[in-house]
Amino acid sequence: RVASWPHRLDKFLVLCGINREKAKEACRLGRVHVQRDGVAEMQRGATGATVIHGGKDVVYLDEQRLCFRAPQIYALVNKPTAMLTAMADPYDRPCVGSILPWGGQHWERRAHHRSVSNVGRLDAMTSGCLLVTDDGALSELLTRPGGGVWKTYHALVKGAVRADDPRLERLREGVVLKPNQPPTLPARVTVVPSSGSDSDGEAHHSSNRRVGSSANGPPTTTCISVAIQQGLYRQVRHMLANVHMQCVGLERVAIGPIRLGDLQRGEWRHLRASELHQLYAAAGGIEQVQADLALNFQGRLER
Repeated sequence: RVASWPHRLDKFLVLCGINREKAKEACRLGRVHVQRDGVAEMQRGATGATVIHGGKDVVYLDEQRLCFRAPQIYALVNKPTAMLTAMADPYDRPCVGSILPWGGQHWERRAHHRSVSNVGRLDAMTSGCLLVTDDGALSELLTRPGGGVWKTYHALVKGAVRADDPRLERLREGVVLKPNQPPTLPARVTVVPSSGSDSDGEAHHSSNRRVGSSANGPPTTTCISVAIQQGLYRQVRHMLANVHMQCVGLERVAIGPIRLGDLQRGEWRHLRASELHQLYAAAGGIEQVQADLALNFQGRLER
């Protein structure tokens, strides 16, 4: 069992590995057609809300038949700064796809019907943990609003910040980023000790996580760990600015149970089967990974 039927057409396209935004665009442009069970003529220009019944209906994108295939690609990337979170860039700017075997200038052709894409985004000047996959179901679980998966960031802010600083409590409770909008969801916020590890034991392996100090004065910068469940636009930077903290460096060190560990900037690795299982469990979709394991894709993962 891959998933319960029936499905909306846009969700079926995601299950086929097509990026969610690309799936919606294809439906909007009338590129998706459906051939109903026992009906010779196709329903052309089907909308995203069209209901698809597994084993009965046939779906075509640009005249090519789509079918569910077990996902094959689950990768963790340590994204450098000054790099776009994209699999390809029309202006040849540095992007994540350029350091992956599935990205680069031929990405659109390679992934036309089996889209490999990043899960969420990091702005160009934020480094760290980024997942790349062709598993549309997992991507949807991890990026849905209020999905419940904690993303942990290390932010380097100017000045000395003590553990009892009242601004940290404001961040924990949630701050209003825009007028007439609800505050951000509660966050987990701590000052990272200068010894080089946070409360979860994550070692600092990059220079911008360390606490700097002047020769004979207080620290010039402080490293703060901020864990959030939402994924608003530049959320951590805006939260810090809201409480008058100047962020001079930002790195995502974990997505749920997946941590960078010893992975260096600009490097990537496959997720292990155990990590994938933990990630699905954290996202509340453990039944999906059990179905995928039944399809025997586990052997493609690096153990």
